[in-house]
Amino acid sequence: MFRLPALFISIFPALVLSAQDADSLHEFTDKKGTKILATLLKVSDDNRSMRIRREDGQEFDTEINVLSLDDQQFIKDWIKTAKLASDFRLEIDIEKKAGRTERFNGSSSSYEYEKRLASYEVKVRNLSRESLPPTRLEYIIIWNNRLATRLSDDGGWSYSSLTDEDDPINLVKITGEASLAALPFNRDEVVPTGEIEIDRMFISRDLYREDELYGIIARVVTTEGNVVAEKRSGNFMLDAMEWKEVSEIKELPKDD
Repeated sequence: MFRLPALFISIFPALVLSAQDADSLHEFTDKKGTKILATLLKVSDDNRSMRIRREDGQEFDTEINVLSLDDQQFIKDWIKTAKLASDFRLEIDIEKKAGRTERFNGSSSSYEYEKRLASYEVKVRNLSRESLPPTRLEYIIIWNNRLATRLSDDGGWSYSSLTDEDDPINLVKITGEASLAALPFNRDEVVPTGEIEIDRMFISRDLYREDELYGIIARVVTTEGNVVAEKRSGNFMLDAMEWKEVSEIKELPKDD
C-alpha cells in the first residue's frame, strides 16, 4: 500500500477536470512498486496533481509524477476523455414501446392473468459542432416485480406473490449496452433495448395485483468510462435513484 504521509501531502490547486462517473477502480503503482486500488476523481488545471478515492471511501491528493509511466499514461488518456465529456453536448430521447399482450384464464374461473411486454428505443443525437468519437450506450430498466405467473400441470394458470404488505418492494432490473459509431453534428443513432415482462392479475375482472415499471436510465460513456450524457424516463421513484444505486439492484435471471 502507498505510504500515505509521504505520498498524499500535496496541496491541491484548482480542480477543473472531473469524471462524471467515478465508479471504476484502477490499480495505481508508484515508482517504488507500491500499489493502491482507487478511483481517479479529478486532475488539477496544471495536470500535476490528482485526487483519488480508495475502496474504503477515503480521498487523497497526490502528485502525478510519483506514479509509474503506465499510470501517467492512464491519467493522460483519462484527461482526454474527461475533456470530451465536458466539451460535447448530446441529446438523449427515450420512447417506450409496447410489445405483445396476452391474457390467460386462471385455474379458477374468476381469475385472469395478463402478460405485457415492454421495451424502449433510445435515440442519441450529437448537438456539438464536432463529430463525437465512438462511444457506447449503457442502459438499465427497473421495475417492481410483484407477481410471478406460471402455467400449472393441469393446463390452468396460477401465480405467486413476490411481495406483501410488510415488504411491498421487489426491485429487479435488466441491463444492456451497445457500441455507438462516431456521430457527426446533428446526426443520431437509435438503440432498441431488451424487453421486460409486466404481469397483472385480475379477480372477477378487477385488477388485483400487478408489476410496476419504474423506467429506464440511459447514458453515453466514453471508452475510458467518462459519462458524456445521461437521461432517465419513468416515474418519480426513478428520479430519486442514482446510477450506482440502480446498478446494485439484482439482475433478473435470463430464464425468468
